[in-house]
Amino acid sequence: MSDNPYWSDDDPQRFESRSDPLVTDTFSRWWDATLGVLGRSWRSMGIILLIGVAIPAFILNLISTFSIDRRSTYDFGDAMSGNAPEVDPGSASGLGLLGLVTLFLFAGSAMAAHRTAAAEAAGGFTTTSEALRGAFRKCWKLWLWMILGSVCVTVGFVLLVIPGLLVSFGLALMIPVATFQKRANPFGESFRLTFGDFGPALGRLVIAVLVYLVITCVLGIFTGFLSELFLSFAPVAVANVLIVVLSALYAVVSLIPTMWMLAAVLTTYASARGKREPVSAASLSAEAAETVA
Repeated sequence: MSDNPYWSDDDPQRFESRSDPLVTDTFSRWWDATLGVLGRSWRSMGIILLIGVAIPAFILNLISTFSIDRRSTYDFGDAMSGNAPEVDPGSASGLGLLGLVTLFLFAGSAMAAHRTAAAEAAGGFTTTSEALRGAFRKCWKLWLWMILGSVCVTVGFVLLVIPGLLVSFGLALMIPVATFQKRANPFGESFRLTFGDFGPALGRLVIAVLVYLVITCVLGIFTGFLSELFLSFAPVAVANVLIVVLSALYAVVSLIPTMWMLAAVLTTYASARGKREPVSAASLSAEAAETVA
């Protein structure tokens, strides 16, 4: 029996998933579909994530950095080297609040990116302002579910590592569920999709995470090397300026693994859902427009 999400033994004439840019059956087609999302939508997704994630995260990071210890001059070099001043409870609460704000911005931006990617995969177009405006009107529910999910993952890792990994896997499709299924519970529906397509979904998400980690590590090593270079050969004041610039640059280039992960999650979601019901890039694009309406 074929693993094709559109195949039926009773109706062999139904179209194959290879004709759809998002819904796939085999791993190789999933890989091609993920790269296809990046090839088509890297500009629009990049602009959305730059506006909604990179710039706000950089600003919030600067705010949190300077608020750690206002009584002394802050040295960015110490922070980059892991020798930052001790954080008092008040600062910790502030950092927690900034973390929640960052999570909210990511939730809205990710929904907008998925909507744009689906629209472009279907041959349509969604403006950046329209995608962001619609997503941020509706993302507060996803944000709350993501907070709950983070708590569940943390508890899972505290109890044992394996439960934490399973919960992380089960919640991996929350963002596309919230983007495309207006009346679905992102928490429960994500579990149903991932565990309902356990083997293929697990394999695809593991590969996606590994690629994400490799890219992130390479970028981290490179920026760490440059920061150490600045600290070694530049005066403190100059080094601080250079490291701020480097931090801004890192915030931008770190969008590369983020876009990869969002694309992989989108195509994994489309594949898993396609095995349960007829779905296509066109139908997903229409659903996303309805969700934010």
